[in-house]
Order: sequence, then structure tokens, then C-alpha cells
Amino acid sequence: MSKFGALTAVLIGSAALLAVPAWATSVSPSTLNFPSAPVGTRTNSYCVILTNNNTVPITSLSLKLGGADPGDFNLSSNCGTSLASGGSCTAVLYFRPTALGNRSASLTFMDSATDSPQMAALTGVGGAPVYVSEICDYFYYWQVGAWVPSPITFTNKQKVLLNIKDITIVGSDPSQFQVDMAETTCLSSLAAGSSCTIALYYAPTVVEYVLDYLEIHDDAVGSPQTSRLDGYGTAEPVTFTGSLSFARQKVGTTSNVEGVLIANSQSWPLNLSAPSTTGDFSPATASSLPCGSTIPPNLWCYQGVVFKPTATGTRTGDLTITDDANIPISVSLTGAGQ
Repeated sequence: MSKFGALTAVLIGSAALLAVPAWATSVSPSTLNFPSAPVGTRTNSYCVILTNNNTVPITSLSLKLGGADPGDFNLSSNCGTSLASGGSCTAVLYFRPTALGNRSASLTFMDSATDSPQMAALTGVGGAPVYVSEICDYFYYWQVGAWVPSPITFTNKQKVLLNIKDITIVGSDPSQFQVDMAETTCLSSLAAGSSCTIALYYAPTVVEYVLDYLEIHDDAVGSPQTSRLDGYGTAEPVTFTGSLSFARQKVGTTSNVEGVLIANSQSWPLNLSAPSTTGDFSPATASSLPCGSTIPPNLWCYQGVVFKPTATGTRTGDLTITDDANIPISVSLTGAGQ
């Protein structure tokens, strides 16, 4: 037995050649680039997977962090001390920078495989602890002409003064969002350890979906700091999904719950009747996507529907709900029994 495992002799003509073995293991990904994060804050978790490609188990398995900045990365795993042939185990890591700038480390798997140690490179960027309160801000189903306030808090956790250069909105249609500088307290600078407020408004003028970004340009690492802004202006006080299709379903069995979106774009509550359905469709139970009897102002809900075909082939029906806006909610339902 070679130290490289079993080697196979292949006879070609009169010459015996030794087949070169493949790598005993694989690591994926071999490089893990974390998104930048403010100093002292953590990213989401990401995975590195070790796979044993050999025909025998590997033993004496252990994991460790090394390299320049191992303290900036956190490691946990479901890897034991051995790994069966063809098996895999997962290392879970997140990045919490302890200093500004580029940070790096390495994840090392030590084991009995012929290609041990296996390694994955880890990188990330530590940003200044300067951040906005809303990374994503959603404004769905507001009527054209509305003026919707959504103030954003901007915080400087540095130990030095932050100089603010400007605040801008960029994206598909920046005119749909406004910053009222008369109400905004984030001006030319922000003291260490302080916060200020950006008076952001969604002011839809057209019926459209927009994806914009609020950008704060300053002298901190990682500038500009951004907040994603999703907006959808509508001309109707009540909007809803016009149709709903179900996947093929075995006759006599009940499908998973599918949802019909109903949005109240008014500045007062929308009162609903109990939902009714026709055909092989039924409103979902109270525990599964119920809209209830009221939708608050400028919010939406999902009314659940299930499909239980009584025969094969195409099946149709309707969901109907009445409301006090005098806009009938009628949704076409389709499915197929098999």
C-alpha cells in the first residue's frame, strides 16, 4: 500500500503504468470573500464544505483558523473527527472585523488524507462604524400624490468627528424620493458617538415600481453608506392579485397554501368581508395567510387559498371579497387535477 492509497496497475501493451490518484478531498469554496462590515459588527454566516473523495474514511479531522487576522472570523462546524468515503461536512463562518481596512485569515482542515492540510482563504473589509438605521426601506402600494415620511437615523460610532459631504438619491427614478433638508439634522459634520436624522419622504408622482438608493458621502471608510429604497406608486386605493394558478394536484388531496396579495393604499383602514370561493378552491384556515377583517392604512396582506381537485383536468374557480371602498376583489383561480 502506497502512502497515496491504493495505486492501480494498468497494462498497456507490455508496459505496466501506475495510475495517478485524484485529490483525496475537495474544499469549496477555496476562497471566501465576506461583504464589508463596520468594525465590531458581524456579517451573515457563510459555509465552506469539505468533501472526502477517497474510497476510505479520513480520520484525525480537525479545523482551525490561522493567518493574519484569525480573530476577525468566527468558526463553527458539524465536522467530527472522521469523514466517511464520499461524505461531506460543513464549516460555518462569519466576519466581525476588529479594525479598519482589509482583513484576512485562513481556514485549515487537518486530517489523514494524502492532500492534508486543506485550506480556504478568508477575506473581508472592516469599515468605519458609521451606519444608517434602514438598510432596506420599502414603500409599496402608496397612491400617487402621497407624501410618506420615513426618517432615517445616521450614526457615527467612531471616536473622531465625521465630515459629511453630501446626501444624494440615485437609481431608476430618484425623483420619487425626497430629502427635506429643512428637517434633516445630518449637515456638514457629525460628532463622535452621535446620531442625526435624514428626513426622507416617498412622494410617488407616477404609477411605477422604482429601485433607488439613498447615499451618504462622507470621509469614513466604506463611504458612501447606503439605504435601498423600493417604491411602488399606484393610482388605485385598493389593489390585488388578479389571478392565481396552482400546480397539478392529485385528486382528493389538498395543495399547499397560495397567497393572493391585497393592498390598501388609502390613509385609513380597509374593512373586508369574509372570503368566499367557488369550484375546488377554499380559503385557507386562520393559521395560514389570513387577511382578517381589516387591512391598516398603506399596508397589505395575503389571503390564503388551497386547491383540492375533485376530478382530473383543468379546474377553475374564483375568490371574492367585498370591502368598504366599494372596489370588488375578484380573483380568478385555476388548477389541474391528476
